[in-house]
Amino acid sequence: MLTSWSFRKKLIFIWLIIQIIVTVTTAFLLVKLTTDSMETDIVYQSEQIKPVLSSAVITPLIQRDYASVIAILKELVSSDNVQEIIIEDRNGHLIAREPPEANRKNNPSISPLVVDFLIQADSVNLGKATITISRDRLVETRFNFLLYSALIVIITLFIFYLLALVLSRYVTRPISELATIAENISKDNFIFPELAERKDEIGLLQHAFKSMSNEIAKQINGLSLLNAELETRVRDRTKSLQSARDELVQKVEQLMLVGAVVDNSYFSISIADLRSPGTPLIYVNPAFTKITGFSAGEVLGTTSRVFQDGITDSEAMKQIRFTLENKLACTVEFLDRHRNGEVFWNRLSIFPVIIEENEPRYYVIFEDDISALKKVSAERETLLQEAQENQRLQSLGILVAGLAHEINNPIGIAITATTHVSQTAATIRKNASNLTGSALTDFLEDEGIAFQLIFDNLKRASDLIRGFKDVARDRSLDEKKEINLKVYLQSIEQSLTPVLKKAKCTLSLKVDPSISLHVNSGSLGQLLTNLLLNSTIHAFDGIKDRQLKISGIQTPEHIFLKVSDNGNGIAENVLPNLFTPFYTTSRRKGGTGLGLYISRQIATEVLHGSLSVENLPEKGCEFTLKLPRH
Repeated sequence: MLTSWSFRKKLIFIWLIIQIIVTVTTAFLLVKLTTDSMETDIVYQSEQIKPVLSSAVITPLIQRDYASVIAILKELVSSDNVQEIIIEDRNGHLIAREPPEANRKNNPSISPLVVDFLIQADSVNLGKATITISRDRLVETRFNFLLYSALIVIITLFIFYLLALVLSRYVTRPISELATIAENISKDNFIFPELAERKDEIGLLQHAFKSMSNEIAKQINGLSLLNAELETRVRDRTKSLQSARDELVQKVEQLMLVGAVVDNSYFSISIADLRSPGTPLIYVNPAFTKITGFSAGEVLGTTSRVFQDGITDSEAMKQIRFTLENKLACTVEFLDRHRNGEVFWNRLSIFPVIIEENEPRYYVIFEDDISALKKVSAERETLLQEAQENQRLQSLGILVAGLAHEINNPIGIAITATTHVSQTAATIRKNASNLTGSALTDFLEDEGIAFQLIFDNLKRASDLIRGFKDVARDRSLDEKKEINLKVYLQSIEQSLTPVLKKAKCTLSLKVDPSISLHVNSGSLGQLLTNLLLNSTIHAFDGIKDRQLKISGIQTPEHIFLKVSDNGNGIAENVLPNLFTPFYTTSRRKGGTGLGLYISRQIATEVLHGSLSVENLPEKGCEFTLKLPRH
């Protein structure tokens, strides 16, 4: 229990225990000394009474004057300490007893002192005296002394307690304050409170604590700054190391990936070292053997044929030589031979690798057997030409059908007018003898109107045939020639009039009349025809007012032709696949999905431009053909 007390409580407790022990011991010693002293006084008193009593009762005893003896005894018993005196004769018979037995106090608190002695006169035994001396006064004195001692002890303890409080306050409180300060220091609280100025050891201790606190605060602040700096450095270094580690891991993974890709690549990869004598090959992948027929053991350490003018195709070797001389990169395609003599198309790419300096350190050579690709490309070209021809024939067929329908009207009108003129002339010839002037006049007026009607309709048919002939000839020959764009578009409009009329569409031209260009007119006509026919088929479902518009503008470098409509627009899921071959949303209507694909091919490969499409914000869609100005 004491271990959990504070130093102040322990100090007070120990101080009080010491004071209690000292005070009780002192009181006990004083009581004992006083008791011993009083006991000695009682014995001394008994010794003093003996001669007094003997001398006083000798005469009365000799004279047998027992009344005097009793009187003497009463006189002596009157003393506070003499409790009882008994005088007996020499035979033991009672002579006198004071006080009498009836008056004697019973049950004394402490046994009295009993003194027996003989009363003699000239060596003659006169009797025996017994004196009983009471110790009550001794007990009373001792009790009072103990009581006063207890009061003194209590007062002393209280005084000492007060002194202990003052002492503990004066000693332990500063120590407690210093302990609190030390605890605060342990908790990084270095604010030293204001303490009372002292010049004793406690004051020196306070000053030492204050100096220590300031020094520790200074050191900790310095350490905190150093620690913060170190933490920042460690954190930055950790981030740097982590970043370097991540970058290294990424590089290793990339190298592993590159290595895996290179080793498992289906095309040949070889690396030549430019710094070594003879520019030897230092690496070939497994595909090198498959493509060239030579194993890695046969070619590693030897000079690549690229650096020995070993390519059989002179044009390809000339391009490679120019590339090496100018430290560039190039790709060539040429007919090559496998080790077993088999001919194949080889696509060879070469490029320099610059690591640190500006000069190439290595050359990487890629080789790929593209014989199958060449074959597929040739077949594709054939299929594309066939598709273009079919598309051209399809559009011409539509034009022919529309033209035939359109020519039937003016030719039918001309035939009807001719029949009417023939019948009227026959009637005039039959009635020539009876012909009047007014009838002849009516005949001539009627014939003039009929001839004019015949001439207008035959001219219209001739214009239709001539326009169709020009468009058909352009498409069949597809020769480059200088055209005025607006005039050329008007001829296309004229040739498409029957189709547009049947589709209930109106075509308007908004083209700068000053625009002229040198272009493959047949391909341009086919492209524009495809776009217009595509709009008449797909754009106007459920729309009565069907408007088509062709607008053209020019810049110093390009000419832009825009074909737009006010139709339903193109669905968002269809828009990305619009130029994909064989993709169509109208296969049930006979669509093949090649019209727009061929149109883009014409725009890019024949006209060297581009074709794009977008939905208009208001309504419909717009195709934009971008052609080079020169």
